[in-house]
Order: sequence, then structure tokens, then C-alpha cells
Amino acid sequence: MRLTVRVPRTENRRFRTIAKALGCEIEKRNALDEALDDVMAGRVYKVESIDEFRKIFA
Repeated sequence: MRLTVRVPRTENRRFRTIAKALGCEIEKRNALDEALDDVMAGRVYKVESIDEFRKIFA
């Protein structure tokens, strides 16, 4: 079974220690999962040209 758990950054080390003691495996998130989260949260941009892209990210 796979669960997604969001842990505050300050509790990350303690959570990992407890999870490993319980025999749980912690997977790193892959780029696709992170990209899908960005799309779902609205953190995407639509540009018509490379010039617009440069204006946004310059």
C-alpha cells in the first residue's frame, strides 16, 4: 500500500526515524509527481513565444 503524507519540514528527521523503526519505506518523489502537483495547484504559465518566457523568468 502507498500513502502520501505531508510532514512539516521541522519534523522531517523525527518522522523518518519513526517510519524506519516501524519498517516503512520512504520513496523520493519523482519529477512527474511534482509536475502534476504544480499543475493541480495552478503553478503553470502559458506563453506564446520565447520572448514572453524570458520576460516572466528573467
